[in-house]
Amino acid sequence: MPFAGEGIYTIQNVNGLAVDLHGGSPNDGTKIQGYKMWPMSDAACLGQLWLVKRVPLANGIRYTLQNLRGGTYMDLQRGSSANGTPVIGHQLSITNGTLAQNQQWEMFDLGIGIYRFRNYMAQTFLDLDGGRDKNETKIQGWSGDDPNNGHQRWTMTQRSMHFAQIDPILRANQFVITKADLHGYNLDTIYFILDNLLLEAIWKVAGLNAGMHRPELFDSDDFAMAFKSQVAKWGQENIRASGLSILCGFMVGSNPQGNKHGYNWSLSNNEVVFIEPQTGGFAITLGYIGEWGIY
Repeated sequence: MPFAGEGIYTIQNVNGLAVDLHGGSPNDGTKIQGYKMWPMSDAACLGQLWLVKRVPLANGIRYTLQNLRGGTYMDLQRGSSANGTPVIGHQLSITNGTLAQNQQWEMFDLGIGIYRFRNYMAQTFLDLDGGRDKNETKIQGWSGDDPNNGHQRWTMTQRSMHFAQIDPILRANQFVITKADLHGYNLDTIYFILDNLLLEAIWKVAGLNAGMHRPELFDSDDFAMAFKSQVAKWGQENIRASGLSILCGFMVGSNPQGNKHGYNWSLSNNEVVFIEPQTGGFAITLGYIGEWGIY
């Protein structure tokens, strides 16, 4: 999948191992390693998700990569150009308003969705030691004369969208009226798209069930807001990175009988999926046509 600009990505070596912050630890100096790809339905995937943002005012195009779970940044230890220098997680390092160059990375598109990452300070490349396929393989800086070196060839899979991508998908859905009153939180927000199974696990923790329904006092809209709040709470407890939101929309719609109903929605494979917060069910339609909502 081609790089689509700022957003959240998993990064995999061409041999299949993902770029992983060991244990998702927030501690400075935590090793970044190659590890099997966790399924997106497992919260352990957060240690393999990277918030990629462009370095402002940089000469040329450079990026920082912040781990979602640990909140630390991909850092070439001490900026050393020596082959084998460890790549680690480290808090953002800014001196006199200038971002440390060993936390800045250049990306080179090799075509067919394959990239190389070069540390701006050392000019060495992100390298999977020996191209091994064993968990906990060291990721390091290494000179890079050969663009065909598989140790330094990486794929990127986007796990987020921006408002400008989400809004047209939502408005094009047949179960949302054309002129629905829909509001994204912020036009510049990066929305993390959770796997449906992970959303389902969060719903179970919320303790919601249809038996709680009480007309007016705890109605359908209260269920939907409670679930949206639970998703935000999960994010607060599990994600240390900043500068992103989790996509869990709130919507109110009407059925053919004119009954109003509150529910949630997200995206799966670039398609809208509606969520009934009273049961935890996911469907392409809940029998309502969306009229207004927030996300």
